[in-house]
Amino acid sequence: MHTDVTDGCTRSGFFRHFSVNFMREKFYSTKPENYDEQGRVKKGRWHWKESRRYQQTRRQHANAERRLAAHRKSLHGYLVNSLVRLGNRIQIEKTSFRGWQKLYGKSVNLRAPGMFYEHLKRIVAKTGGTLREVGTFKTRLSQYCHGCKTYHKKPLSQRWHQCPCGIGPVQRDLYSAFLLAYLQGTDMIPSISHDEWEGAEPRLLAEIERLKQRANEGQSLPRSFGIPRAGARRPKSLSPNRQDPMLQYHRGRLETLGLVKDPSRRRDRGGFSRTL
Repeated sequence: MHTDVTDGCTRSGFFRHFSVNFMREKFYSTKPENYDEQGRVKKGRWHWKESRRYQQTRRQHANAERRLAAHRKSLHGYLVNSLVRLGNRIQIEKTSFRGWQKLYGKSVNLRAPGMFYEHLKRIVAKTGGTLREVGTFKTRLSQYCHGCKTYHKKPLSQRWHQCPCGIGPVQRDLYSAFLLAYLQGTDMIPSISHDEWEGAEPRLLAEIERLKQRANEGQSLPRSFGIPRAGARRPKSLSPNRQDPMLQYHRGRLETLGLVKDPSRRRDRGGFSRTL
């Protein structure tokens, strides 16, 4: 799931961070005797005092989280339905979402990959398809090259696969997904013929060019792709109806939280409305 958002650099992320810290500081300021020298709550039952400002911030925070959860659920449903339209026989790599929480806590809390997986499994079962999990410990698809049929250990920071046998350069995650599609039954090594690779290589390169075009237009991409984002602002689209809703996750999340203002309501310093 590619939800191209950078948590710490969005206004909604700042709002959530501000509201949580504000409520925490309010608790400490009203009852400092309930905390120890390191700022931790002392053991036992304590009386807490909630100010009106604290209660107002708590309601705003709960409302923002509720709207954000509803927006995330709708995006999950859109992506799941898009995948099922392509086919109901799906193979994915077995992943520990709890391990992701330890490494990428804020990102996992925002995107909820475990919830997306459960939604996908439920919809695939309803359509009569199959969802198979493949263990990464034995397959090691991100280190495998089907050209020379050997394994090359790569560091996590290396996001592109390029082998001396002539395969690549190709994005590491896309190449792993391609190998996973050709994994049959209990085999741990994908079976790919030369003709199948010649037909798939142009599609992979086209997808990489599309991702680079998105980055050049200023859209956010997951860091795991290894494609840096351009500093230029994205130009306005002449056909907004053709835009993919999943590609507008960053904009839609801010609109859901009510943090995007209507440009038509902006006023300049002199009090006159701007005309574009």
